[in-house]
Order: sequence, then C-alpha cells, then structure tokens
Amino acid sequence: MKVEGLLNSYKSFAYSIFKGRIPEYKALRESLIKTGISESYEIYFSTLILTSIIILPPLFIAALLFHLMVLKFNLVVSLALSALILMIGEGINLFMWIGYPIMLKGARANEIENRLYLVLGYASVLASSMDNIVEIIHELSKIEKSKAIKIVLNNFLKYLYAGGMSVIDAFNEAAKRCPSDKFASILITLASIYSTTGNFRDYFNIEAKNALSVKMNKMRRLISQIAVMAELYVGLVLLGPTLFVIIIALLSGLSFNPLPLPINLVLTLIALFSVPLLSGMFLALLISTLGSE
Repeated sequence: MKVEGLLNSYKSFAYSIFKGRIPEYKALRESLIKTGISESYEIYFSTLILTSIIILPPLFIAALLFHLMVLKFNLVVSLALSALILMIGEGINLFMWIGYPIMLKGARANEIENRLYLVLGYASVLASSMDNIVEIIHELSKIEKSKAIKIVLNNFLKYLYAGGMSVIDAFNEAAKRCPSDKFASILITLASIYSTTGNFRDYFNIEAKNALSVKMNKMRRLISQIAVMAELYVGLVLLGPTLFVIIIALLSGLSFNPLPLPINLVLTLIALFSVPLLSGMFLALLISTLGSE
C-alpha cells in the first residue's frame, strides 16, 4: 500500500506539472480506454513525460563514465557515444510507454475475434432457454475462458450492478471499452434489441452462424497456407541443400571452385547448418501463421 501511495503521488505530481500541455495522441488514448488501464490519458502521458525527463541525467552520466573509465575513450568520443545511448534509451522508454497499450489492445482484439464464434454459439444456446439478457451475459462470463472476453462481459455487469446504469447504458459503456470493434458492434446491437423487440434468440442464432462461417473461411485459408508452406519446405529445405551439394560436387570434379572456401569445408557447412537453419526458419513461420488464427 505504501508503494502504491508513492506511485499515485508521483503520478499526481507529474499531472500537476504538465496538465494543459499534453499533446493529443488518439491511438494511445483509445488504447488506454479499451485495455482497461486505470489511469486517464492525461495522467498517463504526464507520467510518461516526467519519467522520460528524470532518466536523462543518470543514463547520460552512467554512459559517459563507462566510456571514459572502463573503455578509456577520449572525451569527445565518450560524449558522442553517450548521447547516442541516451537517444536509444529514450526511444526504448517511449516505445514501452506508448507501444505497450497499443499492442495490448491489438492482442486482446485478436483474442476476442478468434473466439467470437464460440461466444456467440454459447449465447445462442443460452438464449434458447433464457429470456433475460443479463442472465445470459452472467452465464457467459462464468463459462468463458478467454480473459479478454471475460473483462468485457464483467465490465457490463459492473456498470449494471455497481455503477447503477441501465441495461442499455451498460451495453453502450462496455462497447466503448471493448478492444474489438466487432464485439463492440454486437454489444451496441444488443442494447438496441433490448430497447425494441427483445428477441435475442434469433439475433444470436444469426450472428453465431455468421461467426462460424467466418471462422471456417479463415481455417480454409490457413489450411491452404500450410499446404503451400509444406511444398516450399520440401522444395527448399530438403531438396535445395541436396541439389546444391550435388552441383558443388560436380564442379569440384571439374577442378572448378566458384567459392573462396575449400570444397570439403563448404559441403560440411551445408550438411551441418543449412537444413537445421532453414527448418528453424520454417518452424518460426509456421508458429506465426498458426498463432494469427
């Protein structure tokens, strides 16, 4: 609690210095809202600026002493290298402060949209036996495993019960703070249905079918990509080095060496490193492709 109090005092001090002089960065403001980071944009950006200023002197002095006393560079070179390290350090600091909320928003949006067909399927089943949308959301929040989706659903329940909002206002407020535009659109539509027909069953059935169709199309594209990658793997990783070894061996038989290294060394390097290296690259590509879905 003492550490938290010091952090809050530090943030308040930063805001008192820079309030009214904070630049507008729409992507960062939106990411802070949609990822549930507790500080407001103004306090967050004020803390960012003050922290960036505070780390300047110690970082520069430490770099300068390192270059002068450890590496034994002269003063001019040490100053130049220290200034370079200072710029790199400030760049990393700004990237962490600004990039983290934006990347977190994107990661949570992807997580939500990859499981949206399951959520809507659950909702469709629940709506067949429940008429109360609040009860449906409550049950979804209990059975859903995705942390990002649970945060959005729990936000709705929090606004409804703890915030004293109406169901319509709770849906709209949860949509404002939802990382996924698709899920936010669904929440806004639920608010509209609640104020008009109240027929959630048909809506969930239609949206569940559409989401499942979208997921199936993605899976078909993924299977096609994996098939292409398999053909490339066989052609480049398995046959490529073998063909290259045969060509080098034939050229060596003709007493012609197109490379500056001995033929035996080249063949050994190809045999030892080419296949593992290319396999590792393809594995990383495959993991990236599967992870995107």
